[in-house]
Amino acid sequence: MTPEQVQALAHQASTYACQALLSNEHWQEVRDQKFAELVIRDALEEAAEAVEKATYRKRWLKAGINSAPMQPCESAAVVRKLKEDIQ
Repeated sequence: MTPEQVQALAHQASTYACQALLSNEHWQEVRDQKFAELVIRDALEEAAEAVEKATYRKRWLKAGINSAPMQPCESAAVVRKLKEDIQ
């Protein structure tokens, strides 16, 4: 993740905290929690993309051998499911 991406996530978290909790004295905790959530979700998506890239050739060859369409990466799907579960 680049510094610019981290800064963008921090800005998103701050905006979320300001909009959601204008009168709450614990807005900093909410901001930090949201920032951590955004960073984790972004890292999980990067991991899913890396797994897809790493398994592409194997999935492509398997599809060719079986004369079938290339299957989606099951491992990447599991990682993306973890990402969806983070709230």
